[in-house]
Formats: sequence, C-alpha cells, structure tokens
Amino acid sequence: MGAMRTRRGKLTAMGLLTALLSLLWGGVAQAHTGKQSYVYVDLLSDRIEGRVEYLVKDINDELKLAIVDDEATAMSQLEEQRSILEAYTREHFSIEFPTGPAELTFEEFEYLELSQGSYVVHHFSTGTFDGGPPREFVVNYDAFFDGDDERSALLIIGRDWKNGVIANEANHLSVFDENNTSAAVNLDEGSWLQGMRGTISLGIEHIRTGADHVMFILVLLLPSVLLFGSGVWQPAPRFSASLLRVMKVASAFTVAHSITLTLAALGLLNINSKLVESIIAISIVLAALHNLRPVLANREWMLAFGFGLFHGLGFAGLLDELGLARDQRVWTLLGFNLGVELGQTAIILLTFPTLYLLRRTRYYLTIMRVASLLLALAALGWALERVFELRPRVDTLFDPILYYPRVLILLGAAAAVAGIVHYTEKRRSRLVPITGD
Repeated sequence: MGAMRTRRGKLTAMGLLTALLSLLWGGVAQAHTGKQSYVYVDLLSDRIEGRVEYLVKDINDELKLAIVDDEATAMSQLEEQRSILEAYTREHFSIEFPTGPAELTFEEFEYLELSQGSYVVHHFSTGTFDGGPPREFVVNYDAFFDGDDERSALLIIGRDWKNGVIANEANHLSVFDENNTSAAVNLDEGSWLQGMRGTISLGIEHIRTGADHVMFILVLLLPSVLLFGSGVWQPAPRFSASLLRVMKVASAFTVAHSITLTLAALGLLNINSKLVESIIAISIVLAALHNLRPVLANREWMLAFGFGLFHGLGFAGLLDELGLARDQRVWTLLGFNLGVELGQTAIILLTFPTLYLLRRTRYYLTIMRVASLLLALAALGWALERVFELRPRVDTLFDPILYYPRVLILLGAAAAVAGIVHYTEKRRSRLVPITGD
C-alpha cells in the first residue's frame, strides 16, 4: 500500500510538472540588437508614458556630440546637451490622437550600457485623461533614416494592463524605416482576464529570472528530503510527505511576501530598497548555514516565512513602476502572487525528484553541504555588491545556468544521473536506511 501511495505521489508530481513547464519557461524574445532604435509606449491608467532609445553611435554620427562610452561622463554630457537632444526628438518623434497631436513632456535621460551597444534613453509622458488614455493613435518616428535604408526602429507597447501587457521588452508592434515612418496603433478594450493573465505571467517571470529568489528556494529545498533526528540528517521515508513538507515551505514564503508586498503597495510600509536587497542576500546565507547546523530543524517553513517578509519588500518596487489604478493594483497583487506560487511550484517539481532519488545514497549529505556552502558564498557576494554598490558579478555566474532552455537540459541530466546512482547503490545494497516517519 505504501509503495502504491509513493507511485501515485510521483505521478501526481509529474502531471503538475508537465502542466507548469510551458507556463514557467516560455521562449524569451531578445531586444536591443545594437542595430536599431526603440520606441516604447506605456498605457497607464490615466496617461501615456514611454521612452525613445537611441544608439549612442547614431547620436554621435548625426548630431556630432561625441558622447563617450562611460556612464558618469555620458550623463554629464547629456545634461549639457539636453536642449539639442530634446529638439531632435521633438522633430523626429510624435504621437497623434484622433483629437490632434499629443502634448509631450520630455523628462530625464538614462544611459543604458549593454553588450550589444550603448543607448541614450529619453523619457516622455502625456497629460492625464479622464477615463483613461486613447487606445487608438498614430506614432511617427523617422530619426536617423535619411538616406540609410539599413536603419530601422521598433515600436513596442511596453505596458497595457487591459491587454495583459505588463513588462514587455521585446515583442514589437511595428517597424519604422526609411519608407515607413508612421504606425497606427489600435488597441482593443482588453479585459480583466487579460490583465490577470499578464500579472500572473509577471510573477512567474520574476521567479524565473530572479536568481536570488530561486537560490533561496533551492537552499530550503535541499533538506526537504531529510529529517533531522539524534543530531544528524537522515533520509525521509516517503515521497508524498517530503513533497508536502517542501510545498508547506513554499506556501509560507508566499504568504509572508504577500503580506509585505501588499503593505508596501498600499503605501503602509516603506523600507530602503538597498537595505532590503542586502537582507534578501543575507537570508540566503543564513538559510544555507542552517542546512549545516540546523536551528529550526524540520521546521524550515518558519525560516521561509521570516525571510519571505523581506523578499516581499523586494517585489514591492515593481508595482510603483506600473502606473496602475487602485482597482488594477488589487488584482495585480493577486495575480502576481499567484504567478510567484506557480513559479515556485514548478521549480520544486523540477528539482525535487532528483533530490529524492539521491537522499538515500551515501553522497547526498556531502552534496547538500557543498551546495549550501557554495550558495552561501554566492549570497555573501550579492550582499557585498548591494551594500557597497559594486558592479554585479555574481549574477554573471548564475545567468548562464538559469538560461532557458539550457536549464531544462541540465535538470534532465541531473535527474538521469540521480536515477543511475540510486539504482546502482540499491543493487549493491548500499542505500542509507530511512528514518522513522
């Protein structure tokens, strides 16, 4: 009967995994090729905002400004040449509503340094509209096209809650070039369902691309297939009980970050972002050390809840950037948290079977200790980068590993190796005895 329950638990987990894989890891379009300009338009609850992104090379060639490839110096040069750049943007970019041309206010500059090239980002906004901004308008853009048929620019709707577009960076609506300098935008009215779909996807994306949050989940996942007793970690007896235990940890994390995310989104809680990000990194260090010398053994959900409060504050800044109306804000909170929970669940179901297969081998305790130490060191690096505002280095170590679809290949290979090791140890009668239930 126990073996039947175990097989049923495994089948349930694999079914959930299959259902969530397509939701968690979809293909990600890549923006900023280093050969184009970009026009982003964001439809907020009462206005339109956006930005125009010019290649620094194009600005230097066209306007003879000699902007250097250094952020601090470039920002100083951009401020000095603000009037020239704003005049150029007004001449080559505009938005026309059915009632007439939009009155655009041009705001601060940003300097965006990417491996594909450096960009000058020029932000703009319209005035406010009662009942929301028009959803039908024309965007005109013809910068750097004179006599160059290889130049182009992409028009991207970056945010439109009603259509489920929350943080689009790459999927373009239209292409501008020398022969096509106007793009008609006609957005449908959208729906609540589309908005919720977008916010759920946003929550999933933040788990998928947030290396620190993923590492925190993995640190808590490592001991989930063990039980602590008589001063040592021992293999847990059943698949379903271990899976339920780790889902309890994940749910405690979700409840905790939902509390602080809601309080911050409603303006009731405000803590310095630098401090929050540093504490998030330190939480990974402490959770990893807990695996080596347990303080809350078999009660890891308490760790997840306590540190989850700070992870929620790490999510909070996102909502302020979305320009949401109050009713949209409530549903965004709900959808985002649901997306985070789905993302966590998928990560768990992708990783848990491998850990479960290895738990009774003589190698697992060593694997857990080494992995915990490495994650603690990485998180300590994150903390130092955030406290002293150093250039990010740790992310460059994890990004290649977490990149889709490579990560699925790595996880599949790990599961195959775990199965082989488990079978070999079992055949040689070297599996570690399980502890009591």
